[in-house]
Amino acid sequence: MLNASTTASWKTYACRYYHDGKWWALDLVAKNDEDAEARARKLGNLQLLGEIKVRIPAVAGAGFVVRAVTSLRNFLSRRAHSAD
Repeated sequence: MLNASTTASWKTYACRYYHDGKWWALDLVAKNDEDAEARARKLGNLQLLGEIKVRIPAVAGAGFVVRAVTSLRNFLSRRAHSAD
């Protein structure tokens, strides 16, 4: 088992998998993108969606704001990656 000081610089990645007619999600902790891809491949039926950069806690009534900020962030992130 790893302790918090060992994993402090690790990243969290969003993943999904299809099971029993539905999509399910989970977080995957890895050292970097290559490590995350290797771990996802080892697990088989798991799609690596990308690194989780920000977590926004759910607050009653903030659904619209959260969706708007998340959509804007995703849009800007896609533009930055397509320019590479």
